Amino acid sequence: MSKDKKPDLYDVFNDDSLWGNQETDALTHEDILDKKWSKAWTTSRKERQSTKLKVFAKTDQATKLYEQTAQRNKDAVPNLIAVSPEGKKHVFSSLHEAEDALGCGPLFTHVLQDGMPYRGERQTKKNWIFYRDVPNNSRDAELKRLQQLVKEKTDTTLIRPSLSSIWRATPDGQQYMAELNKRRNAPNKKSKKVMTPDGIFDTNKAAAEFYGITPASFHSRKMHNPCTYYNIR
Repeated sequence: MSKDKKPDLYDVFNDDSLWGNQETDALTHEDILDKKWSKAWTTSRKERQSTKLKVFAKTDQATKLYEQTAQRNKDAVPNLIAVSPEGKKHVFSSLHEAEDALGCGPLFTHVLQDGMPYRGERQTKKNWIFYRDVPNNSRDAELKRLQQLVKEKTDTTLIRPSLSSIWRATPDGQQYMAELNKRRNAPNKKSKKVMTPDGIFDTNKAAAEFYGITPASFHSRKMHNPCTYYNIR
């Protein structure tokens, strides 16, 4: 291009001094395209970024930012309320925390988002009631129904009173236990006396106690030795 001529667009776009791959004082064209140098430069950039993050994490601004983020996450996810079979209420910040505390399986498939209660039916979450801490007008009635159901399933006084030590201490319970012991000690009319080498016994149970074995073992002895051990009328 002539020095006296005013450059036009063609001259500007075709001037190698303005466009194209130019070599710098520090790096040549081959150095820029070298993969090893590019990888090293990328690694050093990541290290610089990591160092900046570590320095920032120690500042008061970062601490405040983390606290605000944690509070937002906590407000976004409602607490999980878990009521034990004994009626004690536990508050968990998430489903995962409740699963780890109880050692149970996933709860997200059962606990509804609208706050309605759910009663566990298996393993460690059996008869536990779970619900999310969100406003719900229908929850109280359903919660009372589930609590009554849990009480019926766990209270032995309602299921089998004879298994409850509290009921057995009452006058009715003491009378029931006295009649039960009387029936147990009374001889069974269907029982037959049994002949053994050591004499005649009223029942197989009495003979088993004499030999120091269980009734099932004595019955097996009778089956294998019918000439020695047998029933008599």
